[in-house]
Amino acid sequence: MFTRRSWILAAALAAPLTLALGCDDDDDTGPTATALVEAVLDGSGGVVTVTDGGVAVTDATVELNGTAAVPGATDGEYDVTLAAPVAAGGALTLDVSDGEIVVQGTGTVPEAPVITAPANAANFDPADPIEVTWTSTTDPAGFVVEAVGATTETFPVAGGGAARTHTITAGTLANGDWTIRVRAANLGTMSGDTESGSSMEIGADAASPPTITVGTPLLRIQGSDMGPEFNHVSLTLSGATVDGATVTVNGEAAVQAGAGDSYHVQLAAPVAVGGQLDLDVTVGADVYQGLGNVPEPPVVTLPADAAVFVVADPIQVNWTSTADPDRFAIFVDGPTNYQNLEIAGNLRTFTIPAGTFTAGAYTISVFSYEDGTFTGVAVDAASRMSIRGEQGPFPGITVNP
Repeated sequence: MFTRRSWILAAALAAPLTLALGCDDDDDTGPTATALVEAVLDGSGGVVTVTDGGVAVTDATVELNGTAAVPGATDGEYDVTLAAPVAAGGALTLDVSDGEIVVQGTGTVPEAPVITAPANAANFDPADPIEVTWTSTTDPAGFVVEAVGATTETFPVAGGGAARTHTITAGTLANGDWTIRVRAANLGTMSGDTESGSSMEIGADAASPPTITVGTPLLRIQGSDMGPEFNHVSLTLSGATVDGATVTVNGEAAVQAGAGDSYHVQLAAPVAVGGQLDLDVTVGADVYQGLGNVPEPPVVTLPADAAVFVVADPIQVNWTSTADPDRFAIFVDGPTNYQNLEIAGNLRTFTIPAGTFTAGAYTISVFSYEDGTFTGVAVDAASRMSIRGEQGPFPGITVNP
């Protein structure tokens, strides 16, 4: 349910409200006891606030479809939950009494809209408007769009119950995650001893509201085993492959084989261990750079080549390296492939758990990786150059049942 009184739907829809019975400008002899009743409801119940002359009424009797409300968290507030929710099109009857004051409201539960845009997990640049659309087979009194993030922003929708779209103006939402909600709302009819401003708002919220992210899109630059000679780089923006970028490695152009492909280049002269790889990327007017060095390749010392294990054996892998790269990775190729890409750069041993492999012949490889550093207008923190250091031969082992 939307926050109580998070919007003034009655004013937005310009709906008539019934004033205190017996009170008019020409006759001051009628009843004068009235109450301001403000109800925000849905098919399951809601919150009713009762005040008299601006003072909270704490001893009122409040019922919704015959179900008694209980005092809420704030004086003058009453909470009511129906045992059985009222479906769309069903009636709600509100009864409020306090001594000589009697107020009744009647209204209809609207159909809940179905949000069709934006998509869940969509990303928006702060300079872009956000189009919110929904479907509904019926027209309620009106709709309200709400964005809930670090703050809550509420947008009454123009067009009344016939509306099916609302545009959140570019720059309205701050950077961050926002849940987009849409509520259909009807206004009940108030009668009895009501003060001007009394209202009965009956809403139905769209299920599964999408959560979006507002922020400058981040380019993810992902090297795929970059190295002394062969280099492969993928570019994604908000999860989509970036085609047509200008990509170079040490000044040599990396090209795509086709749309959706990574960028590839074979350097004319291999870069020695410790030498630098300079990755430069231009996407439109935005320029990015990644810098990293070719790491020293590790030398596998255990297991020995042609070693034999059984399925129930753990397999210890040792290697040497005089430098600590960003990380090491182990790859095991055979009937049951295995990899661990995140072994800390200060380690020189790793044990593969017993039972990992089925019987067969395997090759064990250990690589070192430098992930580089990036600069640019908006680089995804998950970007990596993944510059690989490798040196064979790698041991082959046999795993018996």
